[in-house]
Amino acid sequence: MSDKLTDEKFEELKTQFGEVVVVETKLGPCVFRCYKRAEYDRYMSFLFDEKKRHKAQEIIVRSTVVYPSTAQFDEMVDRAPGIITTCTSAVLELGGQTGEPEIRKS
Repeated sequence: MSDKLTDEKFEELKTQFGEVVVVETKLGPCVFRCYKRAEYDRYMSFLFDEKKRHKAQEIIVRSTVVYPSTAQFDEMVDRAPGIITTCTSAVLELGGQTGEPEIRKS
């Protein structure tokens, strides 16, 4: 559904946003930038609010998508809502959240 991500477009996005991550979804590639502290804080506030928790993943994914356009991404999510879940872990990892921290005792 999204346009083909060309090497030129990918390089343009890297130049504009710094480190980015590409997630291949059922309907095409999506590119995300690293979230800002305020965006992460908003995600966390949704995550820890029982009434809003169901929207937490969507909040962080939608706020960081840089490709395709917002309208195209909305169409993709309307057709395959699971794309949000597919992209969440890559977006969170880009910002530094990992599954298991490496701990060293001294």
